[in-house]
Amino acid sequence: MNMLTDFLHKHVLAVAIAVAAMCVITFLAFVIDKIKAMNSSWRISERTLLTLCFFYGALGGMLAMYFVNHKTRKPKFYCLVPLFLAIQIILGCIVYM
Repeated sequence: MNMLTDFLHKHVLAVAIAVAAMCVITFLAFVIDKIKAMNSSWRISERTLLTLCFFYGALGGMLAMYFVNHKTRKPKFYCLVPLFLAIQIILGCIVYM
């Protein structure tokens, strides 16, 4: 574990860029799915959206849920996405503090 934390400390900017990119990708996936839902078109699966949130895209998912009002009535989204975000914040604090 020490090698991993050393690597993460040496590459803070790269980690921050990767997390930001994942948040943008997740936000866009939610927005695209919302547009597709309004047009009764092909949809992005809930599993894919939750997987994106799990892999450090939870902030993007939360923002999309708030700004485009998408997936806000689904219990697995309004429970899991904030949980993923909390876990990601806690892990970030453990590694970088």
